[in-house]
Amino acid sequence: KFQLTGNYHFVNGSTVRFNEDQLVFSSNNTVWNSTMTRKSVNKQQHLMHLSSSFKLDSLSELRVGMDVQLNPKVSGNYYIPTYINQLSSGVMESFYLTGNQRDLKQNTVNSFLTFDRTWKTHAIQWSTNYGFLAFDESQDVKTYSQFAGQPIINQRFINRSNQVIHVLTNQLDYQWGKDA
Repeated sequence: KFQLTGNYHFVNGSTVRFNEDQLVFSSNNTVWNSTMTRKSVNKQQHLMHLSSSFKLDSLSELRVGMDVQLNPKVSGNYYIPTYINQLSSGVMESFYLTGNQRDLKQNTVNSFLTFDRTWKTHAIQWSTNYGFLAFDESQDVKTYSQFAGQPIINQRFINRSNQVIHVLTNQLDYQWGKDA
């Protein structure tokens, strides 16, 4: 008996996340109001799944499968203005703006191979799994702030993270007894 299952999904488009936060600091009688707008453009995300099983005989089965995600580019522009106001009067005393230009590329592969064999009172299962992640992200973060009684400050932080990870696992299970 042979069984094969698979699917493919394609994603392309933009997402926008909008968030508002309000923090009250009673210790200095201020309220911090932040509004975050986070827009990401996703170009050509591919999601694939393929798996199969094969009954070699009434006591043995072989299974193999793979999940793949290819995400060649996600770009985002994120802006977060924060206003610091006096709690009692509502007068703005400070301002803080953060902008982030983020680019991301991420590819993952997860695969498995499993073999099962049973006898009257014995069973054995061997499985191996392989995982792969390639991740490349860059961020360009700019801040502009003016806090009460201090000069205006402009800052910039640039970051790049690049990772390639491979994981391989093997497992062998042996069961002995009447429930095998």
